[in-house]
Amino acid sequence: MTQEQSASVRGGARLRDRVTTAISRAVISELAERGYGAFSMNAVAERAGVGKAALYRRWNSKLPMVVDVVAAVAVTDSDPENTGSLSGDLRAALQEVRDLLAQPRVARILTDLVASSLRVPELAAGLRREVSEPRRRSVRQIVDRAVARGEISGGVDVDVVLDLLAGPHVIRLATSGAAMDDASLAALHRLLVRALSS
Repeated sequence: MTQEQSASVRGGARLRDRVTTAISRAVISELAERGYGAFSMNAVAERAGVGKAALYRRWNSKLPMVVDVVAAVAVTDSDPENTGSLSGDLRAALQEVRDLLAQPRVARILTDLVASSLRVPELAAGLRREVSEPRRRSVRQIVDRAVARGEISGGVDVDVVLDLLAGPHVIRLATSGAAMDDASLAALHRLLVRALSS
């Protein structure tokens, strides 16, 4: 490959990265402003400043587009913070969820996708496979580390623990329209530590 061809390939890769980034930002903005029900690939293309062909080369419909983009934003390869204790790990995990849901755009998208998933089973399955399950596998490390340190029993129901880390936040957001305050977060932390350590 000549130097000129190599530069062309690198330039093409950078262009594709810019296009993908523009599309992803447009998807998140459309979800936050319109919700999944009114979401359209045409609106995403217009907002991203790209042709519709750029979208259809990547996704054949809005459902896989939304699942892929939300997964790219919500799922990371990094492990949950290891503070050296169950109490510290739980506090860090709860704080992370609270801080995430305190962002208005995130809160709007999450509550909309939860509601939309009840009406669209394929969306629910995609988000479960690409977002929920990877996040749960990651957070499962908190329980595994606590078991290894001898802080809790190996027989603890990990799925229930994971539900309790995120579930109360979502319920509070849905019922009050706001993320948990510091006092509520501290109370939830104490309850979890006490329940797991007993």
